[in-house]
Amino acid sequence: MKIRKATYDDESFILKANDEVNMVSGITNKSMLETNLNKDLFCKSPKFKCLIAEDDGKKVAYCAYSYIYWVNKGRGIYLSNIYVVPQCRRKGIVNFLMKYIQTHEKNVKFITGLVGNENEIMQKVFAKLGAEDVNMLTYYLKF
Repeated sequence: MKIRKATYDDESFILKANDEVNMVSGITNKSMLETNLNKDLFCKSPKFKCLIAEDDGKKVAYCAYSYIYWVNKGRGIYLSNIYVVPQCRRKGIVNFLMKYIQTHEKNVKFITGLVGNENEIMQKVFAKLGAEDVNMLTYYLKF
């Protein structure tokens, strides 16, 4: 298993994976990722980080994240999106990605993420990783 930074050549894989995650999560509104990917990731000052997991040269997963600060916990990682191709699930790839982030991201105290109510797969993954369900309501202010 190889983990690397995403490149422009990964664009179609990332967009397809994002669509699948949105579908499983019950998100029906159009994603802005297609419009914003080049200017937000493949640019001089990226707004987020994106990792690609490969197995035998084939893309099997991706993870998009950025930094946040929570006054009760300190500096952390917000997992914006994580996806593993169906035929490679249950092989520890998400765990491998989380360990990679923990090892390579310095001065980070936690990893957090929002999981759609309908995304039972990711809810189980987080539970298996030992993530704490903080059971907080999420509010989203749109500008």
